[in-house]
Amino acid sequence: MDLEKLIAKQSALQKQIEDLKERLTKQAEEDLQRKRFLVGEYFLSLHESQGTLDKLAHQMSGFLVREKDRKLFCLTQKVESET
Repeated sequence: MDLEKLIAKQSALQKQIEDLKERLTKQAEEDLQRKRFLVGEYFLSLHESQGTLDKLAHQMSGFLVREKDRKLFCLTQKVESET
């Protein structure tokens, strides 16, 4: 094999490596999103069945900072002194 063919092969292999890394990273992100979704579904279901959605909203209050997110839990605008 001459040098040009080896360089072309190396370039093709490097592209395959980069593509694989990208796919693995994307899959890991999708898996993490799925885990978060399932955990959220679990806690919503748990609190709904126990009739404690208000308790969940109170627990989430310190975590939720965006007004849009707080409205989902019927929480008022976050005040700095609120913990």
